[in-house]
Amino acid sequence: MTAPDPSPAHFEVRASKLLRVPAIWIAPTVLASILVFVLTISALVTPRLLGGPTYQVMSTLIYDEFLQRLNWPAGSAQALLLTAMVLALVGLSGLLARRAGARA
Repeated sequence: MTAPDPSPAHFEVRASKLLRVPAIWIAPTVLASILVFVLTISALVTPRLLGGPTYQVMSTLIYDEFLQRLNWPAGSAQALLLTAMVLALVGLSGLLARRAGARA
């Protein structure tokens, strides 16, 4: 036995319920996204201000690939490489912290 297809009215009811999410539930997400944006911008701006255009770190290399050289594939590859390196470092530090905690 197959289920009947939902009518368009069914989708309208679901959408109206989704739009009535209390603002108190959304506020932490909005604040967290603003914090992440500010930290990300500072990771790009700080090396530019302190080192000038000749000082290269991963964030400025990725920025240059995307917006100055318009080389989107290379910029994407560098961004994925940076993400993988950060995840590996976080995982390694978590593993070392658990081992150090087990010894104490």
